[in-house]
Amino acid sequence: MFFLILFLSFLDRISMSNGKAMGLMDDLSLTNKKYSIAYFICFATLVIFGVPSILLLCKSQRPSWYLGGLMICWGIINLAAGFVHTFHELVALRFLLGIFEAGLQPGIIYVSALYYTRYEYQKRLSFLFCGNLAASAFGPLLAYAIGKGIAGAQTVNSKNSTTNAVSSIAPNGFKGWRWVFIVEGSVTAAIGLIACLLIVDEPSRGRFLSAEERRLVQRRATEDLNRRGGDNNTVDTFCMDRLDGRALWRSVADYKVWLGALVAIGIGTTAHSTAMFMSSILHDFGYKSRDVQIHTLPVYAVAAVFTIGVGWLSDRLRLRYAWIMAATIVATIGFCMLLDETWMNREAKYGASFLISIGGYVALPLAYGWLVENLAGRWKRAIGIGIQSSLGNMAGVVASNIYRQIESPTYMTGYGVALGFLWMGALAATILAYLMWEENRRRDEGCRASRLRQPPEEDVNLGDDHPDFRYTI
Repeated sequence: MFFLILFLSFLDRISMSNGKAMGLMDDLSLTNKKYSIAYFICFATLVIFGVPSILLLCKSQRPSWYLGGLMICWGIINLAAGFVHTFHELVALRFLLGIFEAGLQPGIIYVSALYYTRYEYQKRLSFLFCGNLAASAFGPLLAYAIGKGIAGAQTVNSKNSTTNAVSSIAPNGFKGWRWVFIVEGSVTAAIGLIACLLIVDEPSRGRFLSAEERRLVQRRATEDLNRRGGDNNTVDTFCMDRLDGRALWRSVADYKVWLGALVAIGIGTTAHSTAMFMSSILHDFGYKSRDVQIHTLPVYAVAAVFTIGVGWLSDRLRLRYAWIMAATIVATIGFCMLLDETWMNREAKYGASFLISIGGYVALPLAYGWLVENLAGRWKRAIGIGIQSSLGNMAGVVASNIYRQIESPTYMTGYGVALGFLWMGALAATILAYLMWEENRRRDEGCRASRLRQPPEEDVNLGDDHPDFRYTI
């Protein structure tokens, strides 16, 4: 269910770019600047409203209704975009779309992590992130099928087009790009109604679990966080179930949260830019328009296989940082090939696009999974995941503005900036790994025992600051 929700979320988010290829810019009289504003304002609102949204989810304790409700709302908003006639109407709807999608990714990470131990979770999170890959791969095909299937009665070429788009017009006057918004938004809202019944709640409220199974899930998760194995008295050791001033400060002042956000921004820029500009880049490699989609699908398919495979291996080998760096190196090789592409033929450039996609998509879920498993306590996880996911969406803002059409087909700025952000994320990951290794060493030596010299009610609200907690690296 979560895979399907992430698929629909990313599909709705990129529906505007699919509509661009079907005449949206001409019909709404959009310049390239106006299009960019309308496109990335959605990502700006994702940054602003991510933390408040997941705090509301955590407060409600009913993710099924909360996440399902968000789906219904953003589905209706996306549907409404099929009826806009001005730039300002489009911007307003994209702004609202970002508000209701803001809590989705952090909410899914928060809820799904509750059911698994730390070395069971990454393979599942990597699979969930393949929902974004699937949307990037099949979104243009679905949009084309909707536009041609429903509005295929007539086809007109706009003589004054700034986008060389082809528009399909149905007998009722609705063009193909409008039907893309209407159909995709309607499907999302309908599935949102079903999701209210199928999304799992927190283990303490899981309808499909017996009372004993609920206790088992909670005990497994808590004992997993205690490197010493836990016992019947450690169930509440890392809970942080009370959000007071100290707990809030521990959450927002934690270096892991902010370094984790930098990792997500840096690596996410590569993943987002691949999703947004893969078709344009392949077209500029010399492939004809009808062949671009055919060559795009293998890139995403191979990236999905590596994403799931590395997720499984990272759990099996109990390594996170090493795999993030390996993925970074793979993507770096691809970027360096394209930055000095004068000696390469089209097939070599195509091969480089595989390396960039594999590196970006493999590392992104690792970045999110690595942080969530090193945060303990209900509120600590909610705030940390919210901050990382919210700031991670800045990658979408960056990615949407670095590939400039005037630099086609070399895109030196796009490749160079994406590579720079990628290594910014790698540097943040390196610092994070060192600091957590050093903190584990100090806790092994008993240097943090003083944190337990306070009232008992504070001892059980320390979260991962508790001396018994050990970080994974």
